[in-house]
Amino acid sequence: MFSKYLIMMLVTGFTGVISGFMWLIPNGIMGGILGICLSAGTAWLGLKQHNQGGELSLRQVLGAGFVSGLSAGILMAWVGHSLAGVSSGDFGPPNLPFWAPLIMGILYGIAIHWSYYQRRFSIHPLRQTMFYACGICFLLKTAGTFIYLCITEKSHGETSGMLIGSVMLSLLGAVPFAFMWVIVASVLDPAWSCPIQKHED
Repeated sequence: MFSKYLIMMLVTGFTGVISGFMWLIPNGIMGGILGICLSAGTAWLGLKQHNQGGELSLRQVLGAGFVSGLSAGILMAWVGHSLAGVSSGDFGPPNLPFWAPLIMGILYGIAIHWSYYQRRFSIHPLRQTMFYACGICFLLKTAGTFIYLCITEKSHGETSGMLIGSVMLSLLGAVPFAFMWVIVASVLDPAWSCPIQKHED
C-alpha cells in the first residue's frame, strides 16, 4: 500500500507540473508541490480508512485537506517568493504576495479532499468527484485571481477584461490540475473503490 501511494504522489506531482505547462516557472513547480502534498493527505486517509474498517469521517477528510493544503501552501509561497520577478510574458499569472499561495493551498486542499470524499456516496464515483473537484477549483481560482486584480493590485483595467483573464487562468491551470489529479487518484489510489456510504447526520 505504501509503494502504491508513493507512486501516486510522484505521478500527481508530475501531472501538477503539466497543469502549469504554460508557465512552468513558477506555476508548474507550484502545481507539482500541490499534487504531491494533496496525495500525501489522501495516503493518510487511505491508511485511516484501512485501519477503521473502511469508514472515514468528514472531520478526518477536512483535517487532511487542511494540513496537506497548508503544507503545500507554505512550500508554494516559498517558491513564489524565491522566483519573484521571473517574467511570465504579456499574459500570465500575476506575481503573488506570500499569503496568496498559502490561502489558496488550504482552499484547494479542502476542496479536493471534500470532492474525493464525495465518491463514497455515489454510484458514479469518478463522475461525482470530477464534477465537484473541477467545479470548485475553477470557482476558487477565478474568484481569487479576480479579487486579487481588483483589490490587492488596484488594477485600473476594465472589470470585464479582468474577469475574462481570471476565467482563462482558471481554465488553463486550476481545472487541468483538478482533472488530472482525480484521474490519477481513481487509477492509483488503493482506497478509491469502497462500498457506498451513507452521509453523516
